[in-house]
Amino acid sequence: MKTLILMRHAKSSWEDPYMDDFDRPLNKRGKNDAPEMGKRLRLLGMVPLQVISSPAARTAATSIKACENMNFDKNDIEWEKDLYHASASTIWEVIRKKGKENIVMVVGHNPGLNSVADSLNLDIDNIPTAGVLVVVLSIKNWSEARPEKARFDFFDYPKNKGKEFRRL
Repeated sequence: MKTLILMRHAKSSWEDPYMDDFDRPLNKRGKNDAPEMGKRLRLLGMVPLQVISSPAARTAATSIKACENMNFDKNDIEWEKDLYHASASTIWEVIRKKGKENIVMVVGHNPGLNSVADSLNLDIDNIPTAGVLVVVLSIKNWSEARPEKARFDFFDYPKNKGKEFRRL
């Protein structure tokens, strides 16, 4: 069994409309939501053993702030450029190629993460900023990871306040 945590980057700043998309930082809300979601995961005992993140500024900051609140060493985050605005198929490919540990967290972007949720046939219209979707896969090795091998565990997001997340 393997556990996959998918996290969308927290809310980014549009203060400078001419800034390159890759370089956009988190806004104030994003700077609060990313550590909050890391804390919620830690309190649920859902601490990843491996974190793979898009290196875009907002995604990197989300990963670092969430990891700091999960007691995961931010220096161990793996930066994967292919996750920047990746499609569902690319995200699954990164998971198959890079996944090593039993609990892996992938931090990325929409619409790709929404497409991964769609590939799992989940009733989730949108993974909001800093939202977290967790699935359990009935596999021995990450190379076997496929949507049909995944089973929904839970879904949470900042505005939900951690109160009524869906769980198996």
